Amino acid sequence: NKTLACAAFRPGFYDASRCGELQWTNVWKDLFSPDDQPREGCVAVPQRFVYRTRGGSLHVAGKTSCGDEWGQLFAPGTFVDPRIEVRSPCSGSVSFASKVVPTDPAYFFAQKGALNFTLTLGFLDRMPAIRFSGLYNGRGGEFVSGFVPATACDNFWAPLP
Repeated sequence: NKTLACAAFRPGFYDASRCGELQWTNVWKDLFSPDDQPREGCVAVPQRFVYRTRGGSLHVAGKTSCGDEWGQLFAPGTFVDPRIEVRSPCSGSVSFASKVVPTDPAYFFAQKGALNFTLTLGFLDRMPAIRFSGLYNGRGGEFVSGFVPATACDNFWAPLP
């Protein structure tokens, strides 16, 4: 339940010095992305891979509940390459705009920042987690389905065992 998870989330680690690259990099389970949840015929756990390149940047790749793969980890050289920009040890941002092709109805909104999210490292029931804001870095706005309200808490990634 996303509402309970938002209430239970505790930002940061025991102290800010414990937030760092090692806490971001992991294989994560995507808990609440509306476009990638198990359903009929697609039963895999949606996985997200946050990894550091030799150049030091943090990148995101994924496997969907249907088994499709995206990102440089699985398709090097493609244009799909979300990157996490760390703003402070326990917070950052990511844009998933590179996942949207120009023919997709979401492309117009993605180019205007709809798929930009604010991230916060912390704990969810004593487990490390990444909290995601809503669309437009939590400010909300127009999207394919209509107006999406502002929210600081819209999704979580939790580590896979």
